[in-house]
Amino acid sequence: MEIRRCPSCKQIYLPDVDICPACAQVTSTVSETVSGAGKIYSFTRVHVAPQQFQNIVPYYLAIVQLDAGLRCMGRLQTQEGDLVRIDAPVELVSSENGYVFGLK
Repeated sequence: MEIRRCPSCKQIYLPDVDICPACAQVTSTVSETVSGAGKIYSFTRVHVAPQQFQNIVPYYLAIVQLDAGLRCMGRLQTQEGDLVRIDAPVELVSSENGYVFGLK
């Protein structure tokens, strides 16, 4: 998983940040690859979805606290019988059309 890190204050961001908003240094953030592992911080089960996701309703969206230190939102890839809960360990399985996490 790609993140950006500020060389001045060490704050981390998702890849779409080039200048650090935390310390306002006019210095480019540095790209870094981290593990996509983390834990579910919060989640919801979606029953009414946008057009491109209507064929997989219901599905879960989660805010994931990554082991690298930041939180991001993504869809959970689940199967019948999976126990979705706060603090459940997850890992990134795809980032092609947004982040998709699988339960460990």
